[in-house]
Amino acid sequence: MNRQTGALAGASLVIIGVATLIDQHIKTGVPSSIALILIACLFLVRGIYRREIGFVIAGSLLAGTGGGLLSMIEILKQAPLLKGIGVLLFCFGSGWFLITLFSLLRLPWVAWWALVPGSIIASVGACLLFSQLRLVDFVLYIPTGLSLSFLIWGGNRHLAGLIIPGCILLSAGVGIYVAWGADHELNTLSRTGMMLIWFALGWAFITLFFRISFNHFTWWPLIPAGILLMVGLGLYLGGNPGGSAIRFLGNTGSIGLLIFGLYLLLMRSGIRR
Repeated sequence: MNRQTGALAGASLVIIGVATLIDQHIKTGVPSSIALILIACLFLVRGIYRREIGFVIAGSLLAGTGGGLLSMIEILKQAPLLKGIGVLLFCFGSGWFLITLFSLLRLPWVAWWALVPGSIIASVGACLLFSQLRLVDFVLYIPTGLSLSFLIWGGNRHLAGLIIPGCILLSAGVGIYVAWGADHELNTLSRTGMMLIWFALGWAFITLFFRISFNHFTWWPLIPAGILLMVGLGLYLGGNPGGSAIRFLGNTGSIGLLIFGLYLLLMRSGIRR
């Protein structure tokens, strides 16, 4: 152990000792949470200054844990236990995001991988905080959060293997929730059709994101998108042939025009470059 690491370990032990003594008297858990945040700051300063990813990872996770415990203590004063667990998980997930953020600022390579566990943990926490805790709510939050991490990572690194599942997961989570979680009077056939239409949009998003990341037109995702769209529209109209189906067709066409317009704007910007 070198001198700097020994000093860091000693300072951490002193902070823990002082926090433990204070917590024995006030018994709130706040000093222990603040101690974790202070130790996290020490680790982060060492890791960023010395460009050591191990200290950055440890400091970021300690910061997320300390902030989560502190927030949990406060929220439990007026909210049930599940809400407290939700804010703890959300803050801990945000600690993983800090790994990527600090690696962007100082480290020689970017830790994009930390977005994946961070998005999963933070999505579970957000679901506990803001949803009715139905199964369909978790289906919305977790795939959507994971898809965003894939799209950010894949878009920055130009990785088609991450962009494709990111687009599909994004539309799958939203499609299942809109079809089966929303309060609307539709039968099973129409709900399935609505879900397939959202799946089709996910495949169309692949073409859009490929245009952003690779600056060229990719046509093959439009084949499964077209098939899913036709089947979905057929099921939806077959289960709901009334006036609401006509309104739904109008909404679907508006979304399609929006995607096509975005693609044309991106194509135009590519031509100018």
